[in-house]
Amino acid sequence: MNQASQSEGEILFGAATSIGLAGGELLAKQVGSAFQIDEVRIESGSTPEEATLVVGKYISPKLYVSYGIGLIEPINTFIMRYKLGSKWSLQTESGLNTGADLFYTFEK
Repeated sequence: MNQASQSEGEILFGAATSIGLAGGELLAKQVGSAFQIDEVRIESGSTPEEATLVVGKYISPKLYVSYGIGLIEPINTFIMRYKLGSKWSLQTESGLNTGADLFYTFEK
């Protein structure tokens, strides 16, 4: 590592982080099933430093909430999704980005 150039070091760091995230994903799913959490996953961002552990739960059939916490960088995100009808849903997000979206789903 000491003799690697900066770009080589970044490649090695990215590879090591990816391997760690893959192992963490399996552990996260096992912990989630033990605590009856609907969704536990590790999301990777555009850089390895943006990796986030996301925990989500359906509060009711129409209401889903999730919380994401940064594994390396201090990034915290809270998302709430409410199903308005068979094709419409409303999602709000608070964290690095804050806002609300209205989604329409259609199938072919």
